[in-house]
Amino acid sequence: LSKYMKVNVLGIEYSLAPEKPFPAALEDAIKGYDWLLSNGFESNEIFMGGASAGGGLAMATLLKARDLGLENPKAAILISPWVDLTCRAKSIKKFRDLEPELGTGLKPISYLYSKGESKKNPYVSPLFGDLNGLPPLLIHAGSHDGLLDDAKNLADKARDQGIEVEFKIWENMPHDFHKYGDNHPTGKQAFEEIAVFINKHL
Repeated sequence: LSKYMKVNVLGIEYSLAPEKPFPAALEDAIKGYDWLLSNGFESNEIFMGGASAGGGLAMATLLKARDLGLENPKAAILISPWVDLTCRAKSIKKFRDLEPELGTGLKPISYLYSKGESKKNPYVSPLFGDLNGLPPLLIHAGSHDGLLDDAKNLADKARDQGIEVEFKIWENMPHDFHKYGDNHPTGKQAFEEIAVFINKHL
């Protein structure tokens, strides 16, 4: 990411469930963002992002930061974001044979993460939140992605609430294909397009 974007990347080593369920990861992410703001970084030069569960956490962090009165980052980059932990997305079942890990694993993971908290809490499932006032979003998903519906629904809701959204479905690609990076031409192309998005907003 750093190479393609030509920017510094700060990775937050946030707490993981089941040992540390919600809201531990969100609290860690907020601490990381607040650390940047407190150490000379301007909000308008920060891009927040994540992939899969990390994409959902990035969205939750945007909501929490806004609600705490922190300044928005410049924009957010969300790769196959998991934003609905009720797991109602039809794409999870549709692509179960292609992505059995998502098809069978998301529901138990959602219970371990939320641990008694409502899965419709916007800080757990950002799709249920009020998105007003958030910065521009770049959302990527694969056409054979178990979380394709999460990405689509998020893009639709954000647009409906007046948020600037760039949403792209990458043909014949699975969940979070960006992780292949330079080892796959489409992953490389996706990184290049993220770089264009960042340069556009800087």
